[in-house]
Amino acid sequence: MNAYVKAYWISLIVAFIYISSAPPAFSTPGKSSTTLGSTWGIDQNEKNNDTLITNIIASYSTAAGYSTYNWYGADATTSNIYAAADGVGYPYSVSFYIGHGNDNLNLYGTTYGWLIINNSGGCVYDDPIFDYSVSDQNLTGPYTYTSNDKFVFLWSCEQGDVVGGYDPSYGYWGMPYAWLHTTSLSGHGYEYSDSTGLAFLGFNGGAPFLGLTLGGVKNASFSFLKYFYYYTLVRGHDNSIRDALNKSALAVWGISFPNCVLYTGVTYPDGSSGNMVVYGDGKMHISNASADYFTVSSAYDSPTPMSGWFNDGTNITESVTSPVAGATGTQYVCTGWTGTGSVPSSGTTTSVTFTINASSSITWNWKTQYYFTVSSPYDSPNPKSGWFDSGTSITEYVTHTVVRGHGGYYTCWGWEGTGSVPASGVGTSVTFTITQPSRITWLWALNA
Repeated sequence: MNAYVKAYWISLIVAFIYISSAPPAFSTPGKSSTTLGSTWGIDQNEKNNDTLITNIIASYSTAAGYSTYNWYGADATTSNIYAAADGVGYPYSVSFYIGHGNDNLNLYGTTYGWLIINNSGGCVYDDPIFDYSVSDQNLTGPYTYTSNDKFVFLWSCEQGDVVGGYDPSYGYWGMPYAWLHTTSLSGHGYEYSDSTGLAFLGFNGGAPFLGLTLGGVKNASFSFLKYFYYYTLVRGHDNSIRDALNKSALAVWGISFPNCVLYTGVTYPDGSSGNMVVYGDGKMHISNASADYFTVSSAYDSPTPMSGWFNDGTNITESVTSPVAGATGTQYVCTGWTGTGSVPSSGTTTSVTFTINASSSITWNWKTQYYFTVSSPYDSPNPKSGWFDSGTSITEYVTHTVVRGHGGYYTCWGWEGTGSVPASGVGTSVTFTITQPSRITWLWALNA
């Protein structure tokens, strides 16, 4: 293993680890997406990249209507790798793995055997992935004869070296065959797509770390994967695998996929190399979704609906509740919204209805109000107690300086205040700017 590629070298193996736990027996109708990633032998920067990309793929999968299983890190067990190869029991499944991998030719000089690594550093081979059965492991099976997986992407060294086959002395070999259960895959699925409805993406030779600079672009592989899964899952209705590969290369490097460094080949500083391969049906679509992300921002309240993915053509009524109570004497009042995409650019109400057909956002706008409490035993001061916008200039006054009260006449001689009102004053009026909850108490004296 080196600092550039996701490989697994014998010099680092302390002991051969072969895990024989059975995958869970899932059986659920529909479609599933599994994202797997091993942290074994990965530095922290690459772990951060891998964690983020698997989260993004999982999010896109959910947006496309898949039942999503994100098994990155501790959940990248042998059992879950087998479960992913079975499609978690779903009749239509897609799988992604990122981590170290290798083949027995590199490790032991033998002809057959390709492997990926679980999160503990254990080897997970092609043959048991193909057929985890009673004859192989003395466990309940088989699990993968159903060929539930339709699209598999292994971002790992050597896993696209060959399509694979069967040998009586070894068993089923080659990861494309192990996951998809057919050898009838076009070896050049980008240029010459077949009609199997199955596709495998991987690497012949070394697979680059996501944080490497490739073709002059930093974190190029990370960006490529993000675009690729956006186009195939979120916008899958309009994009085949081939379309997504091409658009992703254009987005990252400004060139078509056949001309990009991932496809033409990467030469690493240690002299090793690798290139991406596309086997099978490059023209297949793995999603019918045409989804757009709707971003909702609001400093207060919990708007409905919240941020999320919505299919093109969905009618959305977005709303907030106003006012929202804050600390004592404080409230927040919605003044409307600012929108982008399919949302009208602005409005002054607390709800808006629109049809989403593009990535869109809404920002709810709020103003702060403070309560002004007016207390006086006589007269009717103006204005009365109530809510005022922060920053409002208020002139508070009594309307009659002398009033008849119990026992005689009373004269207003001043006030006491709190908050934004001056602490005290003489007179029958006061002007101030309210910036916090405030109170005024008018003071009166009985005439002699």
